Amino acid sequence: MRLHQIPRGGVCVLIGAPGAGKTTLAAEYLAAGAHVVSLDDARGRYGQHSGDQDATPAAVMDVVEQMIRLVRRDELVVLDATNVKQSDRAVPLGIARAHGVESLAHVLRTPLELCRLRNAARPAHRCVPDEKLIAMWHDVDRLTPEGLRAQGFTHVHVSREVAHP
Repeated sequence: MRLHQIPRGGVCVLIGAPGAGKTTLAAEYLAAGAHVVSLDDARGRYGQHSGDQDATPAAVMDVVEQMIRLVRRDELVVLDATNVKQSDRAVPLGIARAHGVESLAHVLRTPLELCRLRNAARPAHRCVPDEKLIAMWHDVDRLTPEGLRAQGFTHVHVSREVAHP
């Protein structure tokens, strides 16, 4: 099992490039009893489809509200989004801090070629431009457990391989 255990009431932030396997991993957390909050699903509710970037502001607000509600109920919340930039991770970390719960950065270090292959197989509205995917992959590649702990994560777990093609 690739899951890292943190107590109920905690916040788990998945970090990975498009096609890294975050949604597959989120499903494993869901099966283990966590609550998954997906930015793509929220975009689908507020926009034309799950890849509708114009819906991002409303989707982010929705995700934050869901996370706060679940953390207040002492539930483990898993955020399914790329979260490759420190600014992306600041909000879920702030929620964890504000509620006095532990936080986990779960980094998916999936090979670039596998991310590109998976991305190319997605429907057109979910396909990320290759140059953006590569840049995001490099953002993830530069992350270190020490750096993520310095940002405030109480736990860091790195999955180096995702078995699903």
